[in-house]
Amino acid sequence: MNMQKTWATWVREEGKWSPDRVVEAARQVADILAERHRTTHGRWFLSPEAVVIDAEGRVSVRAMEGAPPEYVAPELRAGGQPTAAADFYALGAVMYFALTGEPPAAEIEDPFPGNKVAGIPPELDELVARCLARQPERRVQSAAEFLSGLEEIQKGEAMAGRETLLDVEDQLLGRTIGGYQLVERLGQGGMATVYKAYEAALDRYVAVKVLPDFFAKDPTFAQRFRREARAVAQLNHPSILPIYNFGSEGGVTYIAMQYVEGGTLKQKAGQVYAPLEAVRLVLPVARALAYAHRRGVIHRDVKPANVLISEDGWPILADFGLARMVEASTQLTGTGVGIGTPAYMSPEQGRGEKVDHRADIYSLGIMLYEMLTGDVPFKADTPMGVVLQHISAPLPPPRKRNPDIPESLERIILKATAKKPEERYQSADEMIAALEAVERELTARQAGDQSASLETSHSAGRARRGRAAGWLVGAVALLAVLIVWASVACPWPWLPWCEAGSAALFASPSPTPTLPVTSVALGDILFQDVFKDKAAADWVFIPEDWKVVDVDGRHAIRSPASPDGAAADLRLAEWQDYAVAFDFRFEQPDQFGEYHFFLRGRINDCPSESGNLQSYQVRVSPNKVDLNRETCDQGAAQEMSLSG
Repeated sequence: MNMQKTWATWVREEGKWSPDRVVEAARQVADILAERHRTTHGRWFLSPEAVVIDAEGRVSVRAMEGAPPEYVAPELRAGGQPTAAADFYALGAVMYFALTGEPPAAEIEDPFPGNKVAGIPPELDELVARCLARQPERRVQSAAEFLSGLEEIQKGEAMAGRETLLDVEDQLLGRTIGGYQLVERLGQGGMATVYKAYEAALDRYVAVKVLPDFFAKDPTFAQRFRREARAVAQLNHPSILPIYNFGSEGGVTYIAMQYVEGGTLKQKAGQVYAPLEAVRLVLPVARALAYAHRRGVIHRDVKPANVLISEDGWPILADFGLARMVEASTQLTGTGVGIGTPAYMSPEQGRGEKVDHRADIYSLGIMLYEMLTGDVPFKADTPMGVVLQHISAPLPPPRKRNPDIPESLERIILKATAKKPEERYQSADEMIAALEAVERELTARQAGDQSASLETSHSAGRARRGRAAGWLVGAVALLAVLIVWASVACPWPWLPWCEAGSAALFASPSPTPTLPVTSVALGDILFQDVFKDKAAADWVFIPEDWKVVDVDGRHAIRSPASPDGAAADLRLAEWQDYAVAFDFRFEQPDQFGEYHFFLRGRINDCPSESGNLQSYQVRVSPNKVDLNRETCDQGAAQEMSLSG
């Protein structure tokens, strides 16, 4: 007898399903939905309890009188009319459940099952997330579109041998490769798996990208993997994920990279960013691209999934695994065909032409478009249909989708995404300059809004302050008597005016360092003379008398005032002796009048033979600077504080 069970029962008894089993069951459900949409209308409740699967994998769907809210589209829960898009929302929720073993939340924030379970092909991950989009118009609209998506998943190597591959790679967990103990699998791409690993020598966690066994045996793939690693290892920028090491051991080829605890822009799919927030997130990515382009490296796959967001909100461009040095002698393939993601692919990539850095500018423009509108500009039933739209279809004006986008920012998007490369920004630096101008415009507008709000608040308080003025006169008179007495007798030595006398109390207070609320592009300044000139000419943030305390002299940052490194002065205009690559970001928190300064970067402060980098994080507020440093030789975290 061929036993039949609901999909919910199968998952409860067996646990989460493999991607290929989910794809096959979902294909049959989609066929049933296609027939239903042709012949019937009205509401249909689809859930894991409604889908019945026999032991041979044959699927049927039974009628139900209801479904749990997590399997009901948001518009239906609000009383809307049933549509095909609502049915595919339910199917996406059922697939999410089968892939993860857990039902999605009714108001799901992260619709990508791949963020919960490793080994899900990215094409399947994106298809499920598209089904679960909040807005009906952004979902799969028909069975034909859904089935086309499944066909793309099953093409090529995306599904071939995946279960066998995962079984093999499970054996790597706990194993130490190249000094890195693999402790957790983080995700899987088309040609590599990423693990979280522990590096005992430096007492830190890293991310390790491993070439699968059957790829490692192929000299062509292994060669490409190592060439990609060499290209990226030469890049040193705070918004590029750094490469620590790479090599082969025991038949396993790997790359060790910085481990970032956080998420990606992809996990915010569908979110509409405020214009200023979007610009401030995109600018560091643009600076990273400008830095890489000047060194002949093209990313070729700029998209939200490749932008990591650290815990403190800093964007880091990852996965230069498709990048190539722009030299014919180092190209393994001269055409550039097939590199990129259709939703963000430049027209020249779609045509299979050889690309240059302007393809990255196009992809960055599409990414900015999505951040500001909540969706990519082009969609189709097939990936090739999307590519063809990038090649020939006009870009839907961003402001038609979101009228809150400033015209100046729309112009940047339209220029960056011009069909012809020669009509785009000709360098990332040009796009950065345009974005910075918009940032200044939006920042000034925001500051004006804050000032207006503050003035309204002050006006409302003037009446209250007037009523309090009478008793304040008496209080001030009493305070004056106490100050005169204290300045002479000084009974409490800890009072700030005891040493300097009463005049110190009435002197003008030291001005708080005024930090511009803007973003400043210093991410690609590699030599101190340029860095010093820019710092001295444009701004000085740290007061002249701020000094370092508790410095390890062997690794101190030297300055002209103290060439031996002792008690080094960290004023920005006096950094020297080391090649530096810093990115500066300024923010004004909601509390009016407070400023914070964030500095991120690495300084090559180690013996040349080590080839490693020292990492720094600095925070500066009006009266304190904290600097945390990890040294290259011991990996010990050391803290420095500056106080004024």
